[in-house]
Amino acid sequence: MDREYVTLVLPFNACNDVASSLLCVARLFRLAVLRLFDKCKSERSLGRFSLIRKYRSLAYEILRNRRYADGALDLVRSVLLSARELDANPDEIEFRDWLLFQAQGDRGIGNACITLRPDLSFAITVAPRRKVAVRPQIPKRYAEILKRIHELGIPYYARVVLRGFGRRDGTLWLHGEIHVSIEAGEYYKLVGIRENRGKNYAGVDTNVDRLNLAIVDRYGNLLDHKTFWFRYARERPSVRERVWSDIGEKIHAMLDYAYHHGVKVMFVEDPEVLGQLSFIWRVRGERKSKTWNFLVNSFRVSMIRRIMLKAPLYGIVVKTVSPAGTSSSEEHERLMKKLGLDRHTVSALLIARRGLGLF
Repeated sequence: MDREYVTLVLPFNACNDVASSLLCVARLFRLAVLRLFDKCKSERSLGRFSLIRKYRSLAYEILRNRRYADGALDLVRSVLLSARELDANPDEIEFRDWLLFQAQGDRGIGNACITLRPDLSFAITVAPRRKVAVRPQIPKRYAEILKRIHELGIPYYARVVLRGFGRRDGTLWLHGEIHVSIEAGEYYKLVGIRENRGKNYAGVDTNVDRLNLAIVDRYGNLLDHKTFWFRYARERPSVRERVWSDIGEKIHAMLDYAYHHGVKVMFVEDPEVLGQLSFIWRVRGERKSKTWNFLVNSFRVSMIRRIMLKAPLYGIVVKTVSPAGTSSSEEHERLMKKLGLDRHTVSALLIARRGLGLF
């Protein structure tokens, strides 16, 4: 079973020598990834350790750092595994213009290459025996978590992503992000999990502009319902950070509401099935809009995964159900007329009943 991770995104700015050093490492990392991909794409076995044994030396020749070399192999491996899952031809894969580098963490020291310091700055390895200091912008809600990560020596996977760079008045500047990823289990321990003695169930219907929650008892009887609206999701052009910040707040508000209304188990649409359905619709030509494809195939699935990740903080168990028939069926139309509810709330109700085996 794949491990779940929580990632903290910490933006930063750098200039002059620090910016130049980070750019150099990112470009070498990209070069290593491209060469590794060319060598690995024909491999039948994509086991991490077998790839490391065979190709680490090739990446090390470019990066001169074992952990960055392994990070490049991790990136190549994830691309190839995704291509295999989607039955895509690796020869047709093209890498976009990105600049980043990453390294796995180590138990007891956190991360040896992208090292968190007590003052919450990072010492980033850019050459053998040379590090540069980067001080990212850290939201208050992340500061305590990062302090605990440092104090306990929790291993974390770290990535430096360079979003933009250039020259201004003769000065090289750079804007980027440090991504700190820790296992979900460790994250829950750090932030605390609420005790949950609830006996009710809930279904959640995700949409572009709202979350619909329906709370039921064990017999599927509707006890309560509530809609949580997003403020910025439909804005075009939209600001990614503002959109997801708002969605994150609404997800927490929904989970808090469910927790205080006795919900112990929550049912959501299976994100894997959603992805399969959207693929079938596109192949049949039933959904031709690129915007629609993004909203179903990426936006809603991302929301569902966030709900699944955050629910354990409230002691809520999340289970997935097939969405087939929950938004369009005879039972759906009948319940809309009988209960006088909108279609999205009824969809949430049917998702809950399907989870209970009643639909």
